[in-house]
Amino acid sequence: MNKLNLNFKSTDKLNIDVYDIENGVEIIFKGFIDDKNPEAMLSSFFNEAHDKIIKSSIKYIELDFTKLIFLNSSGIKILIQWITKDATLSQDKQYYFRLKINSDFHWQENSTSMLKMLVPDLITISKE
Repeated sequence: MNKLNLNFKSTDKLNIDVYDIENGVEIIFKGFIDDKNPEAMLSSFFNEAHDKIIKSSIKYIELDFTKLIFLNSSGIKILIQWITKDATLSQDKQYYFRLKINSDFHWQENSTSMLKMLVPDLITISKE
């Protein structure tokens, strides 16, 4: 169990694991997010993560996309909603994202670069 007690109910296409790391939490995405409306499976998870991150005063979140083969525009929209929630918090409550990407998947570089443009002070990107 991780310090936030976050669990994602895996689907046949997507698994999300959450691990404690030294200075925060790592969330690892594996598989595909290609549903027409992934909001039903992702929004509640991201909202719960956001609320628990704030409550626990965690300041660092790693989102590991290196094993995420595909993320459609609907999935990107849900990520934007989560990141925007963080950006609207007062500075003392904001947390920072490190996006780990696989440079073999070109969509990851394009999509994460766009996310970084939204809130450049809250996001860093590392290529694995």
